[in-house]
Order: sequence, then C-alpha cells, then structure tokens
Amino acid sequence: MRRILLALTLVLCSSNLSAAWDRENPERIGRSRHYIAPATVAVRDGVESVRPLSGGRQLLRVAPGVTVDASFERLTAERKIDRQALRAATAGRPFLSVTVQFHDDVPFEAAMKAIYAAGGTVADPLQHRFDAATRVRARVPSSALLDLAADERVLLVFGPRKLKPA
Repeated sequence: MRRILLALTLVLCSSNLSAAWDRENPERIGRSRHYIAPATVAVRDGVESVRPLSGGRQLLRVAPGVTVDASFERLTAERKIDRQALRAATAGRPFLSVTVQFHDDVPFEAAMKAIYAAGGTVADPLQHRFDAATRVRARVPSSALLDLAADERVLLVFGPRKLKPA
C-alpha cells in the first residue's frame, strides 16, 4: 500500500513541475523571467541556467511562480538596450534600425512575433531564418523600443554600428 501511495505522490508532483516548466514548449521563454545572478548560485527546480556571463555571473531563466533569492538581479528592458540604440531612439526620427538578438532557444517564428508585436518590421522581408547568433535586423518605431526590449524572448537590442576603418 505504501508503494502505491509513494508512486502516486511522485507522479502527481512530477506532473505539476512539468506543467509549470515545460521544456518542449518554445513559448515558455516568453512566459518566464530572466535574471542575472552570481555563478555560485545553485540551479534548482524551475530555475535554468541560460549562459555564463563575465565577472562571475550567469544568466538564469526562472519559471512563472518560482520565488528567487535576493542576490538575483532582474534583466530589465533598460539593461537590454545598447547605448547607440538609445541615442538613435532619442534622435527624433519616427523609426530606427536596430539589431535584435534573441535567446538561443527562441524559434525564428517567435522572434518575428516579438518584432511585429512592437510595431516593427524585418529589414530584409525575404529573411526566413536568423542571421549569425540568433540576430535579426529590424526597423521599429522609436516609441516602441522599450516595448521590444521588455519582451522576455529578446536578449539584447543594438543600435546602428559606426565602424571606423583601421
């Protein structure tokens, strides 16, 4: 009797965890939250390490409803936007060209939904997959730059690069 009760308890607990954190569903990235934490923080249920960062830190993805430690620092929209993108947004033009980098496990279709939801378009209308490193060049309204960066599927937003010849 105890074995049956134990097995039933394990099945119910594992189904609750999988419902909260379904790894097969690509839309889970949009529902989760991202944090920057020290590399010494142990990963537990509902918390997934996305990538290591410089300075002994790591980027973590946290499932909805999971509480976090005080050492976790939220990855906000303001932290995702590059200086040159902010400068271009405040230049007074209605649209700006940006490069949007998405998390590694975001599919291309979900990336397009994030850009279109912010009122933007893809710079190359025939683009059907990511450029290098899950990046997409896009034109977005200057007023929607924070809305685009606030999407949890977005990792970084870069402005136009001014390269100088050597």
